[in-house]
Parts: sequence; structure tokens; C-alpha cells
Amino acid sequence: MKSHKNQIIGAILFLTSFALNIIQYLLSNKFGMLPNFTIVSLYIIESVAFFAGLLFLLKK
Repeated sequence: MKSHKNQIIGAILFLTSFALNIIQYLLSNKFGMLPNFTIVSLYIIESVAFFAGLLFLLKK
């Protein structure tokens, strides 16, 4: 049961990273250039969610 829970959490985090990437793309299209702080913070949150998702998915 524990591995199923880890896989669900990992999948949610993994999909969250892609959703953040899409949100960033849509925001940059709508508003043009985003401030550097916004871009960097979105990249940091996206990469943390991506790698945390991978860790949870690969955890046994």
C-alpha cells in the first residue's frame, strides 16, 4: 500500500511540474516578457516538483 501512495504522490508532483511549465508558457504569451523573479521562481518550483515526483515514482 505504501508504494501505491508513493506512486500517486509522485505522479501528482510530476504532472504539477508540467502544469507549471504550461502556465508559465501561457503567461509569457499573454503578458510578453515576465519579470525575472517570476520566471526564476516558476523554474525553481517546477524543477523541485519534477525531481520530487521522480523520487517518489522511483521509490520502492
